[in-house]
Amino acid sequence: MPKIVFISLFRGIDTIYPLICHSCPSSLKLYFMILVLMELIHFKLRIMTVKNPFVWTEISVNDLARAKKFYEEVLQIQLSEMAPPDNMKVDKDDPCYFEMLAFPADMMGPGSSGTLCKSEMGKPGVGGTMVYFYADDCAVELSRVAAAGGKVIAEKMSLGEYGFCGVAEDTEGNQIGFHSLK
Repeated sequence: MPKIVFISLFRGIDTIYPLICHSCPSSLKLYFMILVLMELIHFKLRIMTVKNPFVWTEISVNDLARAKKFYEEVLQIQLSEMAPPDNMKVDKDDPCYFEMLAFPADMMGPGSSGTLCKSEMGKPGVGGTMVYFYADDCAVELSRVAAAGGKVIAEKMSLGEYGFCGVAEDTEGNQIGFHSLK
């Protein structure tokens, strides 16, 4: 009788499936196909139900026009004006007044988007929340930072199995990151 080789798919070594081989009995092949199908269904359901915990980001700025220019140049995107909801509209002299420019977004898609936000309620600077932007290769975005008026704090570095990242300072003094898988 041939030796049966075992492998693990998707879940790790706790779930073991026999590797299909031409000399395996038909019942074993059927068993294997059913288990693989069950595992693929489980994997797909897990992907469909796991959601990113972040849904919105507001980056505080002092100069909205300057920050807009920086992010559009570095990320090669277009930001758009975003009016506050009717129930949040206040006069310009009110301490709760704010202006926002929105990053491109698909509000029904996965991931997160957000805005640049000028407000007395939030001030830009080092030491606050760190936002990482998606990149195909973070070295590309980092290469645009200085020309756009910011400065590179940390060049592209390896995160091992988690990809790569780099850190920059925007024109408002916020530290931001770029993350890529290559």
